[in-house]
Parts: sequence; structure tokens; C-alpha cells
Amino acid sequence: MKSNKLGRIDFLLLTLALSIGFYYLGFGCIDWKYPVIHDDNPGVFFALWYSFKITIPQIGNIFTWNPYWSAGIPSMLFYPPGFLFIGIFLDTITLHLLSVENIYFLIILVTYFLPGVSTFFLYKRLGLSRTSTFFTVLVMMLYHVAILDSMFLGADIGGMAIGMLSNRIAIGLFPLAIYFAIGCFQEHGRLRDVVLTGLTLGMIYLTHPMHSFLPTLGILFVWLFNHRCLRKGFGVFSIAIGTSAFWVLPLLHKSSCIKIWFMWPFSLHHLGMWAEILSPAGQILLPRL
Repeated sequence: MKSNKLGRIDFLLLTLALSIGFYYLGFGCIDWKYPVIHDDNPGVFFALWYSFKITIPQIGNIFTWNPYWSAGIPSMLFYPPGFLFIGIFLDTITLHLLSVENIYFLIILVTYFLPGVSTFFLYKRLGLSRTSTFFTVLVMMLYHVAILDSMFLGADIGGMAIGMLSNRIAIGLFPLAIYFAIGCFQEHGRLRDVVLTGLTLGMIYLTHPMHSFLPTLGILFVWLFNHRCLRKGFGVFSIAIGTSAFWVLPLLHKSSCIKIWFMWPFSLHHLGMWAEILSPAGQILLPRL
């Protein structure tokens, strides 16, 4: 009886934090009537529309030439396709009944709620206090608006800030990857946990490769400080690499992309980018210390 009561309290606190964050976003920052017209959303929406209407039904390959954008470009060879796979998943579970516009609207909703919800489940597994959980969920909900936009980007926040859709999905998956990893590397961790950890990490690789470093490092630390089963570790990273190599490896093969990957950490021009990558980890982990 007591556990049920505590569970209801946790659920109410989660709902309150998500509601406060959504209220601020919904009434202060986002034009929900026309969410697709701001920032980089037109290009991302068009990539989704083109894949659903042209490449998937007519060509059967989403990684092909797009003649209708930027005077022709193989956009999905270079733009992380994770958001597109989320769209395909949402289209499948809704039995193909929704329009592309509504599918994209659902992706935006999932994107805004994901960092808060995944952080809540991670904190519950870590056994942190309700106060830490409540405020960290709230901060993660407002992450891009309250922190990044004011400090680094200065972008129009009528919609998702520039480049923020895939960015926020990857950041939202970070706590989820650690959540699954904790269960995976426990002594009695199950195969299901191995698969979920690997798939989540692979999805981060496909959604925003720049944000893959900290989740990978975090999973390695969880493995080091828990039951160090080599088979589980090999399984996790085999699944992650196996599900993302088809897109990541060709990208790395391009010389210009390799140069960017190895040079940007040492450029003073990208200090804001470092702060962007490290700040979600700080928000998640500092209350644990």
C-alpha cells in the first residue's frame, strides 16, 4: 500500500515538472499552430515528407539524391537519419492513419518530452531524492530554451532552435541509455537489457553523432563499476555499431567529415559546442555526487 502511494507521488511530481516545462515552452517559445515554419524545421520536415512520399514507396531507399532541395543534394547521406526512423516507427504504430504533418508534430512532442521523462526513470533507478529528480527533470525539459538559446545560439525559438531536433533527441536518449546499461551490467542483467542498451546507443549514433561520446563513455563506466561481463559489453557495442554502421561508416569515410570530427574539439570557435555537449551530463550527474 505504501509503495503504491509513493509511486503515485512520483508520478504526480513527474507530471508537474513536465507540465511546467511544457507550459513555458508551449506559451512562451513555440508556435504550435505552425511549428514547422521556424528555424531548420522546414528542411527536416521536407526530408520526412520526401522520404514518406517519394523515396520509400517509389525508390525503396531513403539515402538517395533529393533533386528538390538546395538545387539537388543527397541530404540523408549527411544529415543524421534518426528522426526519420522515429517517424517511421510512429507511422507504423498509428497504422499509417496520420498525415506526414501529424507524424512530424508527434516527433516534436516526443522530442520535447523525452529528456524529462528519460531523466526521471534514470533518477528513479539511481534512487535519488524526489527534489533532485523534480528539478533536474524540469531543467532537462527547458534545456535548449533556458540554457543553450540564451548562452550560445541566440536563435529564433518560435520552433526548435537551429539544429535542435536531432540534438534534443540524442540528449533525451542519453539518460535512457545509462538507465538500460545499469540494468544490463548488474549481475542478473537479462538479454533484453543488453539489446535495449545497444539499440539506444545505436540510435544516438544515428540521431546526433556528436553526442555519442558521453553516452559511450557513460556505458563503459557503468560496465567498469558493475558486473564486468565481457559478453554483455561486447553484445552492447556490437548491437550499437551493427545498427548504425550503415550510415556512420560512410560518413566517416568522407575526408571532410573526418577532418571535422578530429579538428573541432581543438578549435576555440567551438567552446560553446563543448558546453552544449557537457552541460546535459552535468545536469544529470551532479545531483548524484
